[in-house]
Amino acid sequence: MKKIVFVILCLSVFCALAMPQAAVGQDTLKVGDNALDYLLQKRPQRPGFAKGRFSEHTFLTGMIGPSYLSANGAGNVGNWKNYSMLAGVYYGKWVSPVSGFRVGLGLGYVADKATVKTQLATFGVDYLMNLSALASGYDYDRLFEMSAVFGAKYLRKIEDSPHPDQFGGHVGLQAKFHVSPLVDILVEPRLNIYTDNIEDISSWRKYNTSAGIMAGVSYNMVPLEKRTSEWRFEKERFLEGTFLSAGVGMRSFIGYGNSGLDKIMSSVGPSFRLSMGKWVTSMSAFRLSGEIGFMDRNEAKIKSGELMLDYLFNLNSAFGGYDRDRKFELSFLAGANLLINKYKSGGANKVLGGALGLNGNIRLNGYTSLYIEPRLDFYGSNVLGAYSNGNFMGIGSLNVGVNFMRASHSDFMERGQVSFKDPLEKVFISSGMGVNTLLQRGRTDGKIGHYAPQLSMSLGKWFTSVSALRLSAEGGIVKSDKRNVSGGGYRDIYHRYGALSADYMFNVNSAMCGYREGRVFELSALAGVSLGGLTSAEGQLYFGLNAGLQGLFNITDNWGLYVEPRLILYDKNFTSGIGFIGRTDMLASVNFGVNYKFNSYAAKGASLDERDGRNFVSVSEGGLLRITGSSISGNMFKWLGNSFKFSYGRWFSPVSIVRVGMTFDNTPLYMKGTKNDDIRSRFIGVTADYMFDLTAANRGYDPSRLFSVRPFVGINAGMAKVESGKDFAFGASAGFNFDFRVSRFVSIFAEPRLALFGDNYDLHGRYSRLSPMAELNAGLSFHF
Repeated sequence: MKKIVFVILCLSVFCALAMPQAAVGQDTLKVGDNALDYLLQKRPQRPGFAKGRFSEHTFLTGMIGPSYLSANGAGNVGNWKNYSMLAGVYYGKWVSPVSGFRVGLGLGYVADKATVKTQLATFGVDYLMNLSALASGYDYDRLFEMSAVFGAKYLRKIEDSPHPDQFGGHVGLQAKFHVSPLVDILVEPRLNIYTDNIEDISSWRKYNTSAGIMAGVSYNMVPLEKRTSEWRFEKERFLEGTFLSAGVGMRSFIGYGNSGLDKIMSSVGPSFRLSMGKWVTSMSAFRLSGEIGFMDRNEAKIKSGELMLDYLFNLNSAFGGYDRDRKFELSFLAGANLLINKYKSGGANKVLGGALGLNGNIRLNGYTSLYIEPRLDFYGSNVLGAYSNGNFMGIGSLNVGVNFMRASHSDFMERGQVSFKDPLEKVFISSGMGVNTLLQRGRTDGKIGHYAPQLSMSLGKWFTSVSALRLSAEGGIVKSDKRNVSGGGYRDIYHRYGALSADYMFNVNSAMCGYREGRVFELSALAGVSLGGLTSAEGQLYFGLNAGLQGLFNITDNWGLYVEPRLILYDKNFTSGIGFIGRTDMLASVNFGVNYKFNSYAAKGASLDERDGRNFVSVSEGGLLRITGSSISGNMFKWLGNSFKFSYGRWFSPVSIVRVGMTFDNTPLYMKGTKNDDIRSRFIGVTADYMFDLTAANRGYDPSRLFSVRPFVGINAGMAKVESGKDFAFGASAGFNFDFRVSRFVSIFAEPRLALFGDNYDLHGRYSRLSPMAELNAGLSFHF
């Protein structure tokens, strides 16, 4: 009893000391003081969000990740085929610093240990509890936050199933890294629980569990006070906000029978796309695209064309406001498609569908960007006609390319366009090499990819900063479909190929952004006509239409490197295979090469000085290769011959040179090491060349210049001897002379050359009807 009284007294003293002393005569009831206010710890008051627009504190999230179904057993953890994969898009809102909700749609599949993949579509609702805000209060600029996640979802199986409707839930933690006020990076480990038969296999527990992890990106609605302008285009000018795009990629069927990664990859084929569109606001755009592609499906070789109308929603502008200097932008897209498929068997069908995807843009400068676009086009069961199965078929694609935005009206008017009236100004010469492939139906091996080499040379002129005309010559090998030979085997059919083309070139950069000297990268569209022939066609020529793109990287004011994909559609079936469209063939090619562009001649009126040596003699020797399918596809060194030349030349102007001489060629008609390798064409003849000094034309005449580039064209005539026979042979040639001035009187040079002789070169086509030659010589020149 004494102990109890002692404790009560101690507590009374403690309370008296803890309570503030009231003034003498003051009644605590009147002033409202209460001992409980001092004895009990108050719950911290956490401020809520100020009232504003509903969009405040909203976010959009995309996530993807694997999970592992417990039914697979611990022994199958190392096999990736036993893992499920889910992806989802969520829209959510934080209603307070601690509490938030989100709803989402998802696609994916659940895999069990029997390697059965059950495809699912999901709808879910999640509650988010911000543990960082709960513990430490709300902080808009916090770099890292941890939240708890509690969710429920409805799952619908895409394929036919006896148990199509399933339900589930999950709990997890969300680690959120604030990259910027606009963007968060998320990592979300989860524990999932599903109803029975999620994979159409009943469990003894009558439910299924899985563990997984999701990763993704979230876009946050930036508060109004931190947002920038919502609008950037002048409404009265239609061209404001317009853009052009060009890209390449790969595509594959996704759907019934193609749910596994290995099956999806087995149907992958290339695709090519051109697009044009317009941003009507800083957030919304419409785009019209055309795409052609190639895929495999159940051993059927399918070519498809697709017309796509898309709506693009710029997430960066919508959530963070427009920023012209933003380096990366992500847009959500949704669209409608018209798909036309053609099968190996000759069948075709048309089908309407829809599309969802993302478009990421990496800005290179104010109006040029690179883009990457993952996309899913979805259709009904008739997308492939007789080759279709199930009630859903999609085409998944990944496309990359370049995007050109129309410059603002003020920027465009400041740069404007220019004309190049000087005959030599902006003249260009290019030379390159690459590969071609003949696109045909009905190949015996069913593949697109009979690649063969080709060479090209071009001469053109830019008349304005937007328009140019170009003449091109190309030659090489065309490799067509395989044919049966005795014994049931196959062999490739080779055709030596040559073509002349005339193209109109349209500079996309100048058209969209105005002219700017010294631009590092330029994209040009080209279209024109071609006249081509094959050695197997017995002299017949074929008319064609061609189109393509050229990307030019300017290394200096004069020199550049280019890549040029191109398609030529010939009006007849000029090989023996089945045509690409009807009875026409399409020849696709990609060339890589060097472009030389020179400005107005800087030395008009300059005269040659007799003391500088207007005359020269030269001697050279080098290797010679007769271009055939065998010499290109085999060991070229075993086909090499040799050439010796002696020449006399004279300068007639600072840029014009005429050269005559004699040539001695020794060309093997069979590969060295075979029983016929002693059969050669020995040619003795005269040459006449016209040379044009590009360097002098661009920079002015200078006899002491160390390095000069001189393209030339010429003719060759002489006597060809094969074994005991002789005949007169005539040919034409073109090439480049790269001259290095060692002293005032001596220079060394390297000279690549292409020549084409008639059938007399090897005695009336005994070994070939035409004789294209590639030659590389090196030598000395003496000036006097």
